[in-house]
Amino acid sequence: MANKRIFLIFATMALIMAIAYGIPEAMRLIDPPSATEPPSEVGYPEQQQQPDYLLDSISQAPGTSTIISEMLAQTDDSKPDASIMQPGVFMCEEARELFLATPRMEGEDVREYQEALARLGYHPGTADGIYDHEMSTAVEAFQKEQRLLPTGRLDIPTQSALVRVYEDRATPGRPREQDQEQDPDPDTGQDHSASPPNTIQSETRILINLYAHQLTVLINGKPHKTYPVAVGKKQTRSPLGEWKIVSKGIWGNGFGTRWMGLNIPWGIYGIHGTNKPWSIGTAASHGCFRMYNRDVEEIYRLVSVGTPVDVVGDHYLFYAKLPGTYKKGNRSQGVVTIQLRLKQL
Repeated sequence: MANKRIFLIFATMALIMAIAYGIPEAMRLIDPPSATEPPSEVGYPEQQQQPDYLLDSISQAPGTSTIISEMLAQTDDSKPDASIMQPGVFMCEEARELFLATPRMEGEDVREYQEALARLGYHPGTADGIYDHEMSTAVEAFQKEQRLLPTGRLDIPTQSALVRVYEDRATPGRPREQDQEQDPDPDTGQDHSASPPNTIQSETRILINLYAHQLTVLINGKPHKTYPVAVGKKQTRSPLGEWKIVSKGIWGNGFGTRWMGLNIPWGIYGIHGTNKPWSIGTAASHGCFRMYNRDVEEIYRLVSVGTPVDVVGDHYLFYAKLPGTYKKGNRSQGVVTIQLRLKQL
């Protein structure tokens, strides 16, 4: 009788716990953890494997693959000046493999490749954003000329070759620097490749004009060289403000070879190479500053972690009506705009 009463008490307790916590949690509370299994910390979920890539937008047809083009490699301000980020977490814009399919693959990326091939002298048909037979034939012709397997499929090797050829045409007479000559010392993070005299020791500053789509390197206050860039499009404008470089990274995937991250507090932005060289000189990015790969390789040697970067020229952001009320601790383009306006008083 006593045993039956004890059983009923435990059964009632288990039923109450199941209702209050859910059955799995109730079972965990009743059954003590194994001696060989450490208990989980309260309030902290179990650690899961972090993905290699964080995509801010993916929309690919079945059977396609996404390749990384825009790197995210942000460091803390407290990191040593010589720190070089290893590629680990990425923010990218979509760059999928394209091919003849039913239904037809279509999108803005298809249109961009159609326009790029047309500028290179191939005949992909109307730039309507649809991957049709004309587009496939143009890709096949490009592949044959580049000694690639002529499949008519815009795969990763073909995209890489298209980026290289397009950039060669856009920046004639300026050979790309070899990655193996540019690798930094793994112990110090310093780049030992040749640099113009006294530039590293001089005061270097970067000025980006959003309106002009230009980036100028200033050395000791004087313009050293100006480069074309792509800036944020209307929906994802590049941030105005006075920033600095907080990380540097070297990539070797052929789709943008250098990264210089900025200390913008409400997102991750940087100056980097691109797998879309046809976008240079336009407002096309998600807010970052795209450069031709050979251009970004060139300025990579001239700057270090801590180099100031001034972003100016977006009259819409500067004169836009500021929404709402700002409080201590707010981080946004609106706060920066107020700071810039106050500096002009």
